[in-house]
Amino acid sequence: MTQSICPICEGEMNFHFSVPCDYRKPSEKKEYKVFWCSACDYGHIWDRPLWNEIKESYQIDNYYTHQTQNEQKNKKLRQNSLEEKLRIYIAWRFDFGEHLKLKEISSYLRQKKVENTPKEGSVEKLSICEIGCGSGKNLKKFASLDFDIFGVEPDEEARKVALSITDSIFSGTAEELPTIITQRKYDCVLMSHSLEHTLDINKTIRNIKSVLCDYGLLIIEIPNSKCLGFQRLKGEWPWSDIPRHLNFFTPQSLKLLLERYNFHVESTNYVGFCRHFFPTWLDIEKEIHSAFASNNIDEWKTPNYKLRSWILLLQTLLSSNETKYDSVRMIAINNQS
Repeated sequence: MTQSICPICEGEMNFHFSVPCDYRKPSEKKEYKVFWCSACDYGHIWDRPLWNEIKESYQIDNYYTHQTQNEQKNKKLRQNSLEEKLRIYIAWRFDFGEHLKLKEISSYLRQKKVENTPKEGSVEKLSICEIGCGSGKNLKKFASLDFDIFGVEPDEEARKVALSITDSIFSGTAEELPTIITQRKYDCVLMSHSLEHTLDINKTIRNIKSVLCDYGLLIIEIPNSKCLGFQRLKGEWPWSDIPRHLNFFTPQSLKLLLERYNFHVESTNYVGFCRHFFPTWLDIEKEIHSAFASNNIDEWKTPNYKLRSWILLLQTLLSSNETKYDSVRMIAINNQS
């Protein structure tokens, strides 16, 4: 195996942990190793997979981007016990995560659009391109604010769902944007839980910069590998989702990557706390553990999931945002100078 080099600082990366299989395909026994750069606080799967291997990892039943919002909402949920309700209620009371404020984004971009439009010209509609748009639920929200919406999505099943929202959904990846997308500039580029799926993070950011207006905004939200859930559980954490997630970012490493390409990080916000304590989240933890244990039963001892969940809750109620929330979102301005 060749040496793993950090794509952000180009320093040496060291072995961090491994998992014995893809938990969604436990019968396919294949080990995945994660290497880590301590300087940047960034990790990735090494060796890097081939493109056909990446495509195969999404060929699974009930992957969330393959479903409409109604299908996701209509999943039958079992009745929560009194203990579960108490745990969820406490988590909810201490969940101060900040969701994306679309109207503020729209207001800022409209102002910039006016400022950058010649006096004799007419102000065009705002535009957004989401790379890794999945089923298109984010684009639908921006469309309601009168944005021209465009999406890039490599997964055929997800594209079928997104095409019910707009015809401007195209096959491609962050590293290989379709030609029709590169023929214009956008006021905003969104990557919501997609950067962690990319094979080449540097090429991804270069491509984004090439299609973004000079004053444009880049919005990136990713799983937060600094949170205590990931720090404790590593590959068993539901949002590690190896091997679909190829990269593991912390707020520090994401900021370093954006600054490398002259983006100015305007804001950093966090989201995703209460959901850790839902029975559905614990069910995924159990599914992951069971898959790993079936491949190496001696190493993967069955934990007390309820006790572990309560301990995590008590340890994170008043902790810093970096260690509390499962996702971090940065909004960055495209600086050309």
